[in-house]
Amino acid sequence: MGDRGAFSVSLFFLRLFYNAFYGNTYFERRTIMDITKKVAKMRFIYHTNMLDICNVLNQLGILKDEKAEIVMKSHCMKSFDCMERMGLDIKGYFNKHKNETEP
Repeated sequence: MGDRGAFSVSLFFLRLFYNAFYGNTYFERRTIMDITKKVAKMRFIYHTNMLDICNVLNQLGILKDEKAEIVMKSHCMKSFDCMERMGLDIKGYFNKHKNETEP
């Protein structure tokens, strides 16, 4: 990967941590979050990015369909876990929309 590749990876994680803790602008007013919600938000961003990466690798043929399905299911379930830790009612949301679609 070389020095340039390692630098770009560390820059990626630096941006990820910054956006998770402070948002995209300096002047944005935020409510105070506890550390568990901050970490959950950071994990959520990571797992959703990994879903995009796995999808691209699958479309390019680098990652086989079976392996991509397993990896994407894992990242999807971890994303749901992160949303629950951030305080969102995921099961209630799915139940509400399931009841709306049924006649």
